[in-house]
Amino acid sequence: MIAVITCQCRIGSDTAVREIALSGAAFRRILQNRGIDLTRGGASLAEAARQRQIPLAPLLEELQAVPASVPGNCRLPDWRHTGTRELVDFLQTKHHPYLKSEPYFLDTLFRKVLERNRGEWSRRFRLYRDWRDLSAALATHCELEERELFPRLAAGESGWTAARTAADLTGEHRYFLEQMDRLRRRSDMLENNRNDPALALLTESLTAYLDACEEHFFWEDCLLYPRLADVILRRGLPA
Repeated sequence: MIAVITCQCRIGSDTAVREIALSGAAFRRILQNRGIDLTRGGASLAEAARQRQIPLAPLLEELQAVPASVPGNCRLPDWRHTGTRELVDFLQTKHHPYLKSEPYFLDTLFRKVLERNRGEWSRRFRLYRDWRDLSAALATHCELEERELFPRLAAGESGWTAARTAADLTGEHRYFLEQMDRLRRRSDMLENNRNDPALALLTESLTAYLDACEEHFFWEDCLLYPRLADVILRRGLPA
């Protein structure tokens, strides 16, 4: 399982969306379910709700109720105040192994479901094909991070080359999130015949994998990559 960030955060209408998102996965899920962009800099909750035409009061009430139902874990580090090298090491040793190995398990489950549920084979094969293409692209993405970006950041590099690589990877994140949202919306193809253990396990495992991917993207887009931009702005590095 991918760890989450926990902190005590007094949430109000003027609290920045990014600050709320950094408070933990439960907060992020609420915001994501309403289509709110978690990486919108310093945009306030009220601004984000207005842009998405979401009633602010019930959203604020749901967010404020989260700390009462989700206990914090004070032993987890606050990664916002941890060095870049440590953050890179955590992402590479804790996030990447699951993101790289789980697709093999999911592929086996998909094939078993296709074999055992011939009546829905055509529709489910299209879902399997789309997931297979996405997982292959995600594997290439992780390899690029480990080969091109993570070693530079771990070594303390923070120039334009690393920043451009991070910008390219962020662009891929947005594409992946769009494709993952499509998979989620089409997951009803797996809902029939829930008495099949393989089908039930596939539905749960695929959802968990997509959640883990979203969590990983958030850590990079809102914790790791912004550090590059901050350094470049402070140093005034030339393009």
